[in-house]
Amino acid sequence: MTKKISILFILLKLVVNTTLAQLKPIPIGTWRSHFDYTKGKALTKAGNKIFFAANNGFFEFDITENEATILSNSDGFYDLNISQLAYNGPTKTLVIAYHSGAIDLVNLDNQFEIVEISNLLAIKNSATILNSKLTNDITFSENIAFLSTDFGIVQIDLVRKQIKEIDQNLSPEGLNSRIVSLAIIGQKVYAMSDKYFLETTLTNNLQNYGEWTYREFPNNYEKKNHKLLSVKNEIYSHIIGLGLFKFTENKFKKLVDVPEETTAIQTNGTDIYIGLKNKLLVYEIGTNNLKTINDTNLIAPQQLLVEGSKVYIADQKNGLVSNLTGNFQKYNPSNTPGLLLSRNDSTVKDFSGIIYTKLRSGSGLEITNSKGQKRSYSNIPLNTSNTRSSNTVNSLAVDKNNIVYVATNGGIVGINSSESIIEADNLTGFIITPIIDGVRTLANELVLSIAVDGGNRKWVGTNNSLYLFNEELSEILEKFTSVNSPLPSDKINFLNIEPISGELFIYTDNGIVSYRTTATESTDIQEDSVLVFPNPVKPSYSGLIGISGLVNNALVKITDISGRLVFQTRANGGTATWDLNSQNGKRAESGIYYIFSSNEFGKENLVTKLAVIK
Repeated sequence: MTKKISILFILLKLVVNTTLAQLKPIPIGTWRSHFDYTKGKALTKAGNKIFFAANNGFFEFDITENEATILSNSDGFYDLNISQLAYNGPTKTLVIAYHSGAIDLVNLDNQFEIVEISNLLAIKNSATILNSKLTNDITFSENIAFLSTDFGIVQIDLVRKQIKEIDQNLSPEGLNSRIVSLAIIGQKVYAMSDKYFLETTLTNNLQNYGEWTYREFPNNYEKKNHKLLSVKNEIYSHIIGLGLFKFTENKFKKLVDVPEETTAIQTNGTDIYIGLKNKLLVYEIGTNNLKTINDTNLIAPQQLLVEGSKVYIADQKNGLVSNLTGNFQKYNPSNTPGLLLSRNDSTVKDFSGIIYTKLRSGSGLEITNSKGQKRSYSNIPLNTSNTRSSNTVNSLAVDKNNIVYVATNGGIVGINSSESIIEADNLTGFIITPIIDGVRTLANELVLSIAVDGGNRKWVGTNNSLYLFNEELSEILEKFTSVNSPLPSDKINFLNIEPISGELFIYTDNGIVSYRTTATESTDIQEDSVLVFPNPVKPSYSGLIGISGLVNNALVKITDISGRLVFQTRANGGTATWDLNSQNGKRAESGIYYIFSSNEFGKENLVTKLAVIK
């Protein structure tokens, strides 16, 4: 049985690492996302750009270039969990509302490239808005954005880049009211709540519920997601379960029956497009003609954008869908949804063949020696005196010194692995994380994941951070959160390192991202196996140069074409880095550079060349 488990473990690891190795390299110290962009949520158009939000990802699609570019908080966006977005042409401002209540105002230039991003956090940080801060719809009146939210209406001055007004408690009784959608025609303001259709004017005080007129839906029908639409200075709405209506003579008049569940509604000025499951309906205004569009790419439209005959759809199953070329097609960035489906930290084997397996939550750890003998330990000691312990093991890793690291709900434990370990009455280990301000690091955190890189450093994921420790775990080298990095969440469930590239794949509860570290596994052969990235180095590049495929901790020397030493360093595992600065601190000049490496015996070889363009 032990043999079968070992073979399965090896096969799974080979499959996972082969998948990761096929990805194109990224520069050292940079991030990339691996989100599933097919779960479309919202979209808007600015010139030739479509800005598209998925459940946990964000990208722009250039219609002219037929190219999708992934966007993240490393580009200056506050978050990735977008609820709604809309573009205001007069101010060239993209308004992005997040689930948390945070708002981004993104200024674009005449080519619709991002110039500046302003983060508005007043609503997110508000202590008076107690419940959901979700935005359901965004519309504009000149330079003012009106956000329909779960707590009322938010007005934002796009010129001053500040919140102008928050209108709350908009029920007839002055109580909290969820605003689903809003439309403005001239000075008239129309809004949909869960229960009422509201009217007022921009000259009135929108904060005062007494200055609104309230009308009930037809047949007192209540539903949560009715959407208002302004077409040629008239108000339309699809009232879910009843049909398409027009507001005329102070009441809603039914135009056509649409008994199915509506997911989206939009207009091109002459027709109204209605999104249903697996299809679109097109209502021709003034004729009552209703046309059906069926297509296999139309599965679950969540939001529509229509310009003439061109339709852009945020589909919950197929992502960005459009009939740009006549037929409906998907226009999503390349991504790797489902990457790393198999964890490799639940069972690990040390150098002598001892297997460590985490048991179900609360059951501790099972150890199997090389003879197949097993022993379970229900409690993992969290200090040398065994006064603290944890019975939940979350992740396991073996480092290059044959120390087994156990990540628990109360910190990390190191175990010196040996055949005699299962003969002991109690499991013994050691904790060596640093003490900062009198508190031992990780002692009060849920440690959910641990991985060892090519330099024998330890990457540790907790319920609120990602850490990089040195080899002995005595020093914190890096600490990443969703605030200072593109992490989509602070909860790090699982870590895996691709040994050849050193790319760290990070599973969070809101999607996968990866980070190319400065360390890789070393190799036995250097010549013809060394990868320098990027190469050549373009003038615009300002990151680190990675030299991978070296022997362990190799001495690396870089010279110019005349043989003058420009830079010298020691590899971290199998990778060395260069910041393109020479020993005198100046950036390297344009030209060809030679990279030499010495192995453990001191033998020096020319391993590769590097071109620099300044």
